[in-house]
Amino acid sequence: MESVVILEATGHYHRIVVAHLTSIGVKHFIINPLLSKRTKSAQLRKVKTDAADTWHLAEMYYRGDVKPHRDWEACFTELQRVTRQHEFITSVLVVTVYKNYSM
Repeated sequence: MESVVILEATGHYHRIVVAHLTSIGVKHFIINPLLSKRTKSAQLRKVKTDAADTWHLAEMYYRGDVKPHRDWEACFTELQRVTRQHEFITSVLVVTVYKNYSM
C-alpha cells in the first residue's frame, strides 16, 4: 500500500515539507484550512486536538473530498513574496507619512 501524506496549508511553513515529500516521491495532498474547518463544523461535537484533526483529515481523504493540489512554479512563489513585501512597505510608508503630516 502506498503511503499518502495529507496536510493543511500553513502559510509558507508547509512548503518545506512539501518540497521534501516531492523530492523523495511521496504522494501528498494539501488541504485548504478553511475547507477543513467547514467540514469539521458539520460534526456535532466540537473537539480540537491534534489527534482529532488528524483523524478528520484522514476521513476527508478516504471520502474523496481531497483533490490534488496544483504545483506553483518558482516564479509564482517569488511574485507572491515580492507582492507581500510591497504591501508591507507601502503600509509602513503610509503610517510614516500620516505621522509626519500630523506633526
